[in-house]
Amino acid sequence: MIGVNGSNSSMKSLVDLAEGEISREIFVNKDIYEQEKERVFARAWLYVGHESQVKKAGDFFLSRMGEESVILTRDQNGTIRVFLNSCRHRGMKVCRYDEGHTTAFYCPYHGWSYGLDGELVAVQAYEKSYTPPFRRKDGVSSKSPRSRTCAGPSGPLGIRRRVLRRLSR
Repeated sequence: MIGVNGSNSSMKSLVDLAEGEISREIFVNKDIYEQEKERVFARAWLYVGHESQVKKAGDFFLSRMGEESVILTRDQNGTIRVFLNSCRHRGMKVCRYDEGHTTAFYCPYHGWSYGLDGELVAVQAYEKSYTPPFRRKDGVSSKSPRSRTCAGPSGPLGIRRRVLRRLSR
């Protein structure tokens, strides 16, 4: 592991294994935080939510993956989807509510609309505003590149499943 200032010794000086003590610097140092995001969280599956939070098609709730706001929803086919809460046009949030039920997500900036699967479905004044018109399927999608549900412990509600999302590289 690269240390705070690029050396292993500076990082090792923050942890005293023999005494079981760690420096408070670990919790406040921006360089360490950036390293953790890249080396730990960007490489691991992250818990995003529980499938019971999106029981019906159109149900959604907001979650976080590190610093990113994401939407967990169930699409019309019953598939659980996770995608960035961000319009691909200007980066505005397409969902401003913590949870609820909807048929689509809308960007308030220019009115772009996204389906429950995260795909761009409508652009306001598409033909007039974008010349030459871009192909809607091109470019960045809000869709999650990799997400899955995995079985957890059983309980009063039967088999519980949790939704995990892995940051792509």
